[in-house]
Formats: sequence, C-alpha cells, structure tokens
Amino acid sequence: MKKLIGSLMLSSMALSTSWACGPYRCESYFFNQLGSYSNYSIDGFELDFPIKLIKNDQLGIIVPNMSILYLWASYRLWSDKPLSKKEQELLEQAVQKLTQNAAMIENALEGNFYNPEAAVAYSEPAQYQWTDAVKRVLTQENPSLHFSTSRSLQKESNGLVSHFYFENCQDDAFKTALSKLQVLIGKYGIEHPAVIRWTQNQQRVFMNCGGDKPLQLPDPLPGDSMQDEKQDYDYQVASSYFYAMDYQRSSALYDTIAGNNESPHQTLSAYLVLRSHYRNTQFFQADPKIFFDAVKQHQTLLQ
Repeated sequence: MKKLIGSLMLSSMALSTSWACGPYRCESYFFNQLGSYSNYSIDGFELDFPIKLIKNDQLGIIVPNMSILYLWASYRLWSDKPLSKKEQELLEQAVQKLTQNAAMIENALEGNFYNPEAAVAYSEPAQYQWTDAVKRVLTQENPSLHFSTSRSLQKESNGLVSHFYFENCQDDAFKTALSKLQVLIGKYGIEHPAVIRWTQNQQRVFMNCGGDKPLQLPDPLPGDSMQDEKQDYDYQVASSYFYAMDYQRSSALYDTIAGNNESPHQTLSAYLVLRSHYRNTQFFQADPKIFFDAVKQHQTLLQ
C-alpha cells in the first residue's frame, strides 16, 4: 500500500501544469441584464453584448436576470449545440437593435458626456482651474472655494454594514462649467451681473459635491432676468439635486429640461436623466425598469 501511495504521489507531481480557467483567458467576465461583458462590473447596466465570446463558444458568469438573448445563446452552448453561422448573424442583428445608442448611453453612465462650448487648455486638475476662475469673477466677495468632490455611502447586507466613497463631481463637471463661464464672459464681459450671478450659483451647485452638508440651491434670479439665464438656472437647480444625491428629484427636473426644445441643455439633460436613474438603482436599489424606460423615452435625443 505504501508503494502504491508513493507511486500515485510521484505521478501527480509529474503531471504538466494545468490552468483552472483555460490557457487563453484567465480573468472573469461579468455579464449583466443586457448581456454585457467587461473585466469589471457596473452593477448590471453596461450596454454591450459578448458576440465575440459567443462565436468562440466562451461563456462568462451566468445569472438569471441577463438578457434573454444571452441566456438563449448560453443554453445552446451548454447543450453542445453552438449557433450556426446564420443564427449568429440573426443574433447580431437582434443585439444591434437592443444596443442602439449603447455607446452614448454608456458614456452617460460613466459621466463622459463633456461637450465643451469653448476650448480650454487643461494643464492641472479642472477643479483648481475652476477655483481660479471664480476668484477672477467674484472679486468683491470671499466665496467658499474649498470643498470635497466625493461622498460616502453606507450599505447593509446580511447584517453587515459597509462604507464606501465615490467621486461625486468628476473633472468633466468642472471642465463644462469652465467652458460655460468662458462663453458667458465672451458674450457679456466679466463684470456683467448675469456672469456674476451664474458663477455664484454654479459655486453653490458644486458645494453639494462632497461631505454631508444640507442641500445647497442656487439663489433665485431677479424677475427681469434674461431667458437664457433662466434656462441656465433651471439646469443648475437640477444639478444641485443630482450632486446632493436626491436622484428622484434630479431626474424629474432633468426630464423637464430634456423636453424643452428651446433649452441649450436639452441633450445633456437627457443623459443626466439616465444617470440619475442609474445612480438611484446603483446606490438605493430603485427598480431598474425605470432606467430602461427612460432610455426608450429619450432615445431620439441620444442618437
């Protein structure tokens, strides 16, 4: 018996190295409700589809709430009946319909919706450049220039409480504000009351970026304010609620702006409707169906 055990041990040590997940792809791929894949997870909302993996008969991690298209293709692979070339073509056509506008929607979810109205050279973090710009405009007052851009959240699961931080105001927010300020200064001059009011209110918007401060809303405009100033104000109010993490309120306000064909913030607000619903689902377990309904509603604007 000892000789047999010894022989088995020697045999096992002589075996060649094997890979638990295969020699070509050792990372995990996570798929979500639309059947997306990536080497990271976005809580079930990344908008893409693993056509290349399916064609190579490769599967990621399967969960019941995936896209029915991916579940069907996975079932075929599990049944040792891979898709024919014709079926792959039909699947691709279905996925193209499913993921129409996917890139733009994904950019919105990731916060990559910056579309500057004027070119700005960024050699340092945009928040610092914004602070310098505020100082130049608000010369007669001492604005609150220092604020955090991250917020914390507490989640409880199975009796365990966890805390995490996330970047609430990304660089693109400050870049967009800088570009807007440059446009206003070029149009009215740096000392114009509309420029000063907009800068003051935008600074109040950014005060909601971090910490646990109460909601900071822009100061109301004078009754004789110009129409474009009122449109900017409505957008600033919606953004204040967004950064204060009141996503139900921000989605409603952005939705109103997205429905206004005269607003210069119409398209961007459509993105932010989606982003509000996405964060509400990601952080506060809102119904994902609300997000997908918003995608359908604003599909035209997102093209």
